[in-house]
Amino acid sequence: MANIGMGLSPSTRTGARSMYTDRVSLSYITGNPSLGDEKPAFFSIKAFVSLIRPEQAMWYCACKTCNNKVIETLGSGYWCEGCQKNDGECNLRHIMVSKISHTRGEAWVSAFNEEAEKIIGCSAEELDKLK
Repeated sequence: MANIGMGLSPSTRTGARSMYTDRVSLSYITGNPSLGDEKPAFFSIKAFVSLIRPEQAMWYCACKTCNNKVIETLGSGYWCEGCQKNDGECNLRHIMVSKISHTRGEAWVSAFNEEAEKIIGCSAEELDKLK
């Protein structure tokens, strides 16, 4: 496996960074399934959304305290397993599963609340009102 930093300029190795020096292709990421095994790997990708998975909801009901998914209970609101409590209301948060593409590959990705809001242009609450 090639070192991501291989071929970087000396100024990059000393701490000065260019936004282009640490770019890798989408095919590199999808072709290396061990990326992220030891510690999480994060990448910025410039791609376009080619498909939003239609059979999956684009938001979920979340706990107002911890943002974990809650379960709607009959007559008593929403149960949060993480907080071990019931609440009368929940927050709607995005979870957008989509296929992204660019010239060197494609991949299925999940965009969570803040990132999905940037892509879609509205909150999960606003999107729910449109349906």
